Amino acid sequence: MPEERSPNLKKTLVERTADEIARLIDAGRWSGSLPGERPLALEFGISRSSLRVALGLLKKRGYLDSRQGKPTRLLRRRTIARKGAVRRVGFLTSLPLGGFFSHHDYPLWYEGLVLQLRRRGYELELLHVPQLSGRALDRELSALVRRFPMEAWLLHRAHPAVQVWFSGHALPGVVIGSRLPEMNLAACDVDNRAVCRHAAGTLFRLRHRRIAFLVSDAGRAGDLLSEQGFLEAAKTCPDGEPFIFRHAEELVSLRTVLRSIFQTTPDITGLVVAHAMNVPLAMIVAANMGRPCPERLSLIARTDHACLNRLLPEPARYVVNEQVFTASIVRTLDAVIRKEPLLALNTQILPTWQEGKSVQALT
Repeated sequence: MPEERSPNLKKTLVERTADEIARLIDAGRWSGSLPGERPLALEFGISRSSLRVALGLLKKRGYLDSRQGKPTRLLRRRTIARKGAVRRVGFLTSLPLGGFFSHHDYPLWYEGLVLQLRRRGYELELLHVPQLSGRALDRELSALVRRFPMEAWLLHRAHPAVQVWFSGHALPGVVIGSRLPEMNLAACDVDNRAVCRHAAGTLFRLRHRRIAFLVSDAGRAGDLLSEQGFLEAAKTCPDGEPFIFRHAEELVSLRTVLRSIFQTTPDITGLVVAHAMNVPLAMIVAANMGRPCPERLSLIARTDHACLNRLLPEPARYVVNEQVFTASIVRTLDAVIRKEPLLALNTQILPTWQEGKSVQALT
């Protein structure tokens, strides 16, 4: 999201880490004292020197008492729990917890979600699920839900197998993202199908005929819906030629696929990029291969990220209001906990089109 519209970006990594440790202390994650510096630094993905600064902030807030040579003692223990019953909600993400707050895919709405849920008496527990499958995934998730009993689960960047597992075990959950068909889970997501239908339609209206969609090959539901919308737009343009290029989630594969796009003959003149973080490389590879944007390539990003603000030309993209999205997650979660029918709970948000300078009509 653009920096000027994202107050969370104004917080430093140290401040965000201090806030998260404070929240976990309030939720009763630890008793008596904190773990040592090394495991804490690894868990939050920061250096030990930065961790010490974060712990210093918590000491000033009255959370901790630290003395040289002794464990860091907790002064506040489950303060929220003493005010009433705490309802725990699991936030299960495929992003690594070490470096979660500094990861390029860190959800900027996360802190707002924590605050909104806390006002409703919920405490959010941040947990990680590795990319496993089959029996290994079953063992991992079975152990996780036994160790951390939750009132409901929020599934962030959930791979298809994770959705299938939660649906099959009839656990109350909300997919933050696109839900696979027939999953017994609620969902809250951007309408990726409509977004990509609009993006492709925009390129066709600007007289581009050979256009491509660059997307991960991970098979996430949102990407599959995006492909559907992209191809649907082509039906409105009889002489349009849509192409879908899928890449593995690694830099070498992405670069190889980008080169194949720009080597296609005749030229592909319009490109929709699913992941905003891949836009800088797409623009660099295009320029290096004689396809500068927007003179010889019109480019649209399906999502938004602060990095796009630093690019020239500024890419066209779709922007989601963080507060609206967070409020939608909370409403959907409330409905799940009230045991409303899960399949009926599929909230989709239409983002705002931000035109940018990376798209122009084909002459």
